[in-house]
Order: sequence, then C-alpha cells, then structure tokens
Amino acid sequence: MDVRTGATPPVAPAYPALIALVRGAGLSLVAAGPLVAMVAAAALPAATWLAARAAGATRAAAAIAAAAILFWPDAAEWAQQIQPDSLAALGIVTLTGLLASAVGGRERAAWGAAVLAGLLPLVRTHGLALVPIAAVVLLWAPGPPGRRVARVGVLLATWWLGPALLGIAPGATPLAVPWAYRPGGALGSLLSRDPAAVPYAHELHRFERERYLALVEAGRTGARIAWHARRSFARALDGWAALGLAAVAVAISRRRRLAAAAAPMASALPALLIWSQRRHVLVVLPVAFAVLAAAVGTRRWRLGLLAAMFAWTAAGWPARWLRLPARQRGETIRAHSLERVGRWLDVHAPPGSLLGGYLQDVGLYHPLPHHDPDGSPADWRTFVVANATPAGAGWQAVYDNGAGVIVSELRPDLDPRPCADARPAPGTPFVVVGTSHATLVGCDTPAAGGTE
Repeated sequence: MDVRTGATPPVAPAYPALIALVRGAGLSLVAAGPLVAMVAAAALPAATWLAARAAGATRAAAAIAAAAILFWPDAAEWAQQIQPDSLAALGIVTLTGLLASAVGGRERAAWGAAVLAGLLPLVRTHGLALVPIAAVVLLWAPGPPGRRVARVGVLLATWWLGPALLGIAPGATPLAVPWAYRPGGALGSLLSRDPAAVPYAHELHRFERERYLALVEAGRTGARIAWHARRSFARALDGWAALGLAAVAVAISRRRRLAAAAAPMASALPALLIWSQRRHVLVVLPVAFAVLAAAVGTRRWRLGLLAAMFAWTAAGWPARWLRLPARQRGETIRAHSLERVGRWLDVHAPPGSLLGGYLQDVGLYHPLPHHDPDGSPADWRTFVVANATPAGAGWQAVYDNGAGVIVSELRPDLDPRPCADARPAPGTPFVVVGTSHATLVGCDTPAAGGTE
C-alpha cells in the first residue's frame, strides 16, 4: 500500500512492490500476497538443489536436500501467508550457491553474488547482516586484489542505490532508510530500562510479561539476552539443530566452498539476542540443508547419514503438519473477522479517513493511511481498530464485529464533524512500525480526545 501511494514503507519494500505489480493484473491484495509467496516457495527446492551442487554435493545428496524442503511444513505455511519469508529464503539460498561458486573460481557468480547481496536488504532485515557476510566472502574469493575490492564496491553501491529500482529515493547512507531502523530499534530497546520502549511486550502472556518487564526495569541486559535465546531455541529447535549440524560439518571438512556456502547461516544469529519468531531462524534452513548435502561426500553410508540427520531435524514436522490445518483455520477465522471490519469501513469511513490501532491487518481489506491518536486534529478523521476502546476522553465504540475487534471514533455524535473536508498530508504511511502521527491538510481544530 505504501509503495503504491508514494509513502516510504517502514518494512523492506521488495515484497510489497511485487504484490503491487501482481495487483496490476487485477488481483486483490489478499490474493496477490500469497501468490507471490507461493511462487517463491515453489522455487525453493530447485534453488536448494542448485546451492547444494554449487557447494560440492553429489546429485543424490542434493536431491535429498531438495526433497527435505518438500516435506518442510513451514514452507507450506509461508506459501499461504502475506509474508516475505518464502521470498527471503529463496534469495538467501540462491546467494549461498553464488558465494560457493565464487570461492570455487567462477567470476560471473562472484559478480552475481555482489548484486544479489546488495538487493537482499530490500527483501528482509536478514539482508542487513548478509551485506558484511557477503563482502568478506567476496574478498576471500579468488581474483586480483583490485577485482576483489571492485566486487565489494558493486555490493555496496547496489545496497545503497537499490531502493531506486522500486521508485524509492536512496538515503544519505545505505542505512538511512526506514526499513533499516527496525533492527536498530530492537537492539536499542534491549539496552533500555523503559518498559514503554519494549514494543513486543503486549504479545506476551501477563505473567511472562511481568517477569520480562522486571528484567527491563532492573537493567539486566544479560538476563534479557538469555531470555531471548531460550525463547528462540524453544520455538525453532529444529532450525537451530540443523544450523548446528551444518556448522560442525563445515568445521570438520575445512573446505573453502563449503565455508562460503555456510556463511549466510550467520544472518540468523541476531534471533538469539532480540525479539524474534520461528520464521526468523527457519528462513536460513535451506542453506543448512544445502551445506549438509555438500558435506557428506559420495559414499552410500554418508548419504544414509545425511538422510538420518534430516530425519532427526524433521522429528517434529509431522506434528506441525497435523497442526497446520488448525492454524490455517485460525488464520481464516481471523481474516474473516477483519474482513467484516473492512466492509464496515467501506460504508462508514468517508474519503480522507485515517486508520489507528495496532490491528493494522484490517488495512488489507480497507486501506487507509495510519494515525495513532495524539490529541491532534487528525484524531477527528481516525477510526481506531483494536480489542478495546482507546482510553482518551471522547472515544466511543461505533462497531463491534462480534469477535473481539472494536472500531472506535472520537465523538461520533458530532454532526457536522470537525475537519470533515480535511485530508491527510501526501505521503502519510499506511503501514507503520511503532507509532505514527498523521498531519491533516485544511484543519486547525484541536481534538478533544487525547492519546490512546
């Protein structure tokens, strides 16, 4: 939505741009998002096979790695979601193959790796970690010193200027773009003693939230890192197990191509330090599979060992496959719930309205620029979608979808409405990270409500 309306998106913009491209064919946003994810997921087995071959795997071992992707429940789940995980996994495992080929002496692969590594920050925040990782590998790859430096120069230039390919003005530096602020903010909140600086606290259960916020207020950074690490291991044990096996295989083999192929796995390490989800680790699982396939060699007993390692990693997958239909039903129920809100907004939200609250997914069904109430005139044009009515004076519920989602409006009884002819300033974002405050053009009337 932000890409289509000219606002700079706060998340990596490549996936939203692809969705906008597909929507040009007449598909709805809800249909276009999963379609892009599905195409990327369908390409993952082939990309994993190619990466494994580039890292030195036999055809049989590479085929086992590709087959493991077919039985991977997370890939099937990602293919049905409006998330960039499939696209990110495809890009990362493709980079794996290019880096392995570059260290193997293939010059074109080295230049391809430089360009792809520079573009991956546009796909997911993992790409920010992959830039220095790829730079080190490209400096390590064969070639005259000047050529090695030139490869890194191409990587950095692509990283800096890449947003222009999507119609977004590059920043003064490669990091001076909104989607680069989120990981920095997560690291910054790790050092803060202010509970208000912990944006993910509302996602925790009450008792767990109280314990965690006690660590925040006490300034126990080490204990917080340990908490994040335990949480990540608990949610993505199979991913960390595969990454650990692959790292041991690289250490034992001491092969340059294998080490180059394994390097992108390091982009998952920040998940041990900051708030993360299972997908933030699993997005590099195809890399681990490609590395393991290349590490076992050609003997039959080693192929059996490879299959056993994959089976051990996948021990919990049958249960996840069994839970997947229920998870999808839950997502469908939630989608229908938000769709009802979107239909209500279709009828009751006049042109120039704003959308507030943390349930931003309702924007999939009725796209509106975002505004978090702050006592400014923009509050008059805002519909807040949340699980409760905002605490500020004057806010009242105007719609309840029957599933715990409430739409609230400031003084809905007023007629005529203040600022009825005002419009949000051009470039007001649709999707935000944290809070965002819009500005109205054509209204100076102060709001009577206050903040949420």
